[in-house]
Amino acid sequence: MLKKLPFLVVLVLYGCSSQQKPAKSPYQTFYDTHLFFDLEKEVERVPCSVRGEIPSWVSGTLLRNGPAKFQVGDKRVGWFDGLAMLHAFEFSPEQVFYTNRFLRSEQYYIMMEEKSLNFSGFAQDPCPKVFKDQTSRFIPKEMQNIQNADVTIQEYADKMVALTESPLPVIFDAKTLDTLGNFQFQDRLPHGQWEAAHSLRDVSAGETISYCIQFGEKSSYIIWKMADHQSTREIIAEIPVEFPAYMHSFALTEHYVVLVEFPFVVNPLDLMLKKKPFIFNYKWMPKNGTNFYIVSRQTGEVSKIKGDPFFAFHHVNAFDKDGKIFIDIVTHPNANIIDVITGRIVDKNGIKESEKTKLERFTISMPNQTLSREVLFDQTTEMPRVPADRVAHEYRYSYLIDAAFPTSIKDIRPLYKVDAVTKTGKNWSEEGCLPGEPIFVPNPNGQAEDDGVVLSLVLDFANHRSFLLILDAKDLSELARAETPHAIPVGLHGLWNSKESTNK
Repeated sequence: MLKKLPFLVVLVLYGCSSQQKPAKSPYQTFYDTHLFFDLEKEVERVPCSVRGEIPSWVSGTLLRNGPAKFQVGDKRVGWFDGLAMLHAFEFSPEQVFYTNRFLRSEQYYIMMEEKSLNFSGFAQDPCPKVFKDQTSRFIPKEMQNIQNADVTIQEYADKMVALTESPLPVIFDAKTLDTLGNFQFQDRLPHGQWEAAHSLRDVSAGETISYCIQFGEKSSYIIWKMADHQSTREIIAEIPVEFPAYMHSFALTEHYVVLVEFPFVVNPLDLMLKKKPFIFNYKWMPKNGTNFYIVSRQTGEVSKIKGDPFFAFHHVNAFDKDGKIFIDIVTHPNANIIDVITGRIVDKNGIKESEKTKLERFTISMPNQTLSREVLFDQTTEMPRVPADRVAHEYRYSYLIDAAFPTSIKDIRPLYKVDAVTKTGKNWSEEGCLPGEPIFVPNPNGQAEDDGVVLSLVLDFANHRSFLLILDAKDLSELARAETPHAIPVGLHGLWNSKESTNK
């Protein structure tokens, strides 16, 4: 009888890439050549050529994470399974220095030294090996059990960590980008087998909050918090669930944690018994609707409201005010975008339809226990960010990109600033360029919410080069751009680090 799936068993069942077949998208050649190409060169503190003028007050480092190697021989892995590479853009007066390093994970040594794709992944075919058989002789002992944390970056206990959806954060040096090992929580909380890729830090409360999933006969969502500078977590609430959902992120307000449980769910038994890639065990069940689990940050009390079915990767932000909770999400009508990313939807119309999104606001009335929704911005957007000090609190402006994959060198993909009050947007764009996640950096002497700059790592896919774009956050006018020494493939998420210590 299934009790609880051991973490390492889930990693094995997560799949291995030895049987992966190339996707058959009509755009695959363009993707592989212009978007998801291999970058193997590593450099250290290379000065970038700067065009324009960077404000003198911009001081700190933009840290970025994302996959950067996909191919060994004639075989490839998908976007989410590429090798994690860290990037640092260090700002000093009138100059930007660039460093990049692969995260030294087990997968790194298997791909780079063993020249193999035999490792666990997001959407790779499973293989009948036990975990010990996957331990390559090429992996240094100190790097064993380090996962390919290629999604985002967060600060835990004054250390920078790379994160993915496996609950093993990887510490790295924020200056050299050297991999330092797994982050060790100093507590006895149950170790889930799945974790939100996006933990959230409430700056004013001085704590980070996230959740993990325990799969088993009695599965559960475990929501935890951890104070700044500490490595000990506390459980806020544990929510039993029969069929856990895939939830890449969640919502946080001053008083509540909200898990938005989309009807894209898995039977835990399937993870153990069916020989499918991990994500392919999930099923779209629209009749279930979408459940909003509302959890008090203070008491752990849980309530639930049901809404219409939809899917999402990313929450924009959330806040509570006057008895209402406002949750802003980049929504998809269904989970077909998973099939696009993993190569299971390959017709042109299906791809275009699945990439369409809306920025929507969901409003929960706590006294009446009712839910309503409205569209704030109807352009296709993704990778949303708000100022760090506005996370979990009332805000006005968010910064997003059009993340629909380009399919020709003349395509235009804008970067947007959206005003949640007026429901209008401004944008920056340039033909043949795909902006990356926009990160807001506040002016230390600023007064308004949008006093600052927006940083975005742009891939000029038409000319196979990259540059860091610096925009005035008020009107998205270009202030400067810093050209990198090589083209950087499409990445994922990052963090602005204003600290100068090499350990932070």
